[in-house]
Amino acid sequence: MTPARAPIWIRVVIGALGAASFALGLACFVMPARLFGPDAYRTLARVPIGLLGAMAIGVALGTARALRHATVDAVRTVAVTMFGAAILVPPVVTFNIGAFGNLTSGTRAFTIVALVVAFVSVPLLLSLRVLRRMHRARDPRASRP
Repeated sequence: MTPARAPIWIRVVIGALGAASFALGLACFVMPARLFGPDAYRTLARVPIGLLGAMAIGVALGTARALRHATVDAVRTVAVTMFGAAILVPPVVTFNIGAFGNLTSGTRAFTIVALVVAFVSVPLLLSLRVLRRMHRARDPRASRP
């Protein structure tokens, strides 16, 4: 039996998020002050920024591998991983932007978190819902509640 391929729109969404994840990872290592302000070089802030960057690059590399195969299972696995990573981004952003008391830090942190939810979490949830339905249709043993 040939493995089912993920729909093209899901591959485009996952690919775009993978590219954005790679860009975020590079930005965390190359220009953290631009993302998080001048206090990004403090030791306390530098550790979660570096971890966020490493996680983002790792997710992006996994995305590239999954999209090369484009099977429902591979894309579903990377979508779940991306969703787990998207849960980690808002706390790191909120802490690193909001912890150092800039006047606009609350608005900036809220805006970034809202953008992550709107443009990352919602498309991933829709993609996961479709991929889960495709997986259940293909494998009757996976249809348990």
